[in-house]
Amino acid sequence: MVDLLVIFIANWLPYIASIFLFGIFIWRKKLSKNALVLVFFSVIVALIARLPLVFLIQLFINRPRPFVVDSQIINILGQPLTSSFPSGHATFFFALAAALFILDKRLGSILFLFVSLMGLARIVAGVHWTTDILAGAFLGISIVYLAYFSSRHFLPIK
Repeated sequence: MVDLLVIFIANWLPYIASIFLFGIFIWRKKLSKNALVLVFFSVIVALIARLPLVFLIQLFINRPRPFVVDSQIINILGQPLTSSFPSGHATFFFALAAALFILDKRLGSILFLFVSLMGLARIVAGVHWTTDILAGAFLGISIVYLAYFSSRHFLPIK
C-alpha cells in the first residue's frame, strides 16, 4: 500500500496538481487570452528547462541511480538506467511551480508543496539522490525566473 502511495505521489500527483492549479488560474482570469498566453509560456519554458537542458547536462554527468548502486533498493517506479542527475521531473515541475508562483503567489505556493512531495517520493522510491532533486529544482526555478524577467516587457503579467 505504501508503494502505491509513493508511486502515485512520484508519478501522478504533480501532473494532476499542475493541471488543476493552472486551471484555477485560467478560471480566475475568466478564460482571458492573457491568462492562456501566460500558461502556454509557462509550459514552454518548463519544457525547455526539462528537455534540452537536462539532456545536455546528463550527457556530461552520468550519475547512476540509487537502485543501481544499492541492490537492496527496488525500482518501484520502473525507471530506466539513465543518468539520475539532474532530475528531469524536478526540473519540469519546479519550473511550472515557479511560473505559477510568479503569476499567482497562493496557487504557486500550493504547487510548490505538491512538487516538493513528488521530489521526496522520488528519493524514497530510490530513483533519485537528494542532490538530483535539488539540482533539478534549482535549474527549473532559475530558467523560469530568467525567462519571465527577460520577457516581462512582452508578457501580460500584472
